[in-house]
Amino acid sequence: MELAVSKATDELALYWNRNYFLMIGEIHGTKEVPSLVAHLLLLRSPRDPILLGLEIPTTEQQRIGAFL
Repeated sequence: MELAVSKATDELALYWNRNYFLMIGEIHGTKEVPSLVAHLLLLRSPRDPILLGLEIPTTEQQRIGAFL
């Protein structure tokens, strides 16, 4: 894991442990933010309920529906 992502993961994990809600925004097309979110989710207990919302263009709805 890249050092910046690792450091951000550690800092955000501390915040998330003290708060119920965490919202992360990003510049589209980056690889660091998806990596950060993936690492944060791996730190949570499998028993903890997590709701992950994604911004996906409506043009992708047909492909998402087919997948689901």
